[in-house]
Amino acid sequence: MANTAPMTLIDIPGRYKHIRPVPRMPNFAAWIEGVDLSMPLTDPVKAELRQALFDFEVIFFKPQKITPEQHIELGKVFGPVSKGSYFDRRPDAPDLEMIVSDRERPPAIDNWHTDISWKPNPPLGTAIQITDTPPAGGNTCWSSTSKAYDWLSPGMQRYLEDLSAVHSWEVSGFREYLGK
Repeated sequence: MANTAPMTLIDIPGRYKHIRPVPRMPNFAAWIEGVDLSMPLTDPVKAELRQALFDFEVIFFKPQKITPEQHIELGKVFGPVSKGSYFDRRPDAPDLEMIVSDRERPPAIDNWHTDISWKPNPPLGTAIQITDTPPAGGNTCWSSTSKAYDWLSPGMQRYLEDLSAVHSWEVSGFREYLGK
C-alpha cells in the first residue's frame, strides 16, 4: 500500500523572491523563469537556484545562448565542477564534455543511466546544454528515487531503511556501451 499522507506543496511565492520555479509535477522538476544565464548571477539568485534544485531535484531553463564560460559558471553555482567522465572535451573549454550525435556519430546513450553515480563521491548533478535538437526523438527522462521512497508505505520504508547498495559500472555494462 502506498503512503496516503497528503503531500505538502512547496510555498513557491513565500520561498522564492529572485527566480520563478514553475513545477512540471507536484514538487518535482521545474522550469526556472526570470534568470538570464548570459548575465552574471547575483548571490541571492545563486542561493535560490540551489534551493530550487533541492526542492525540485531537476531544474530546466528555457533555451538561452550562453558561452562555455557561462555554462561552467552555472555548474559552479551548485558545487565544484567534476573532472568528468568519458566524452570528448571542448578544445576551448576543457571542463566541458561534448556528447555529439550526428550522421557520423549516431546516439550511443539511449539506455537508462545515472551520470557518474559509481564514483565514491559523485557530482551533485549534470548541467546539460542542448544546442541542436532533432525534429523528433532525443527525449531525456528524469526520475526521483527520493520522491518514490516518500510515497512508499511506512512498512516498506522501514524494510528498506537499513539496506544499502553499491552502484558499480563494472557490472552495469556501461563501460562496454561507451566503448562501442
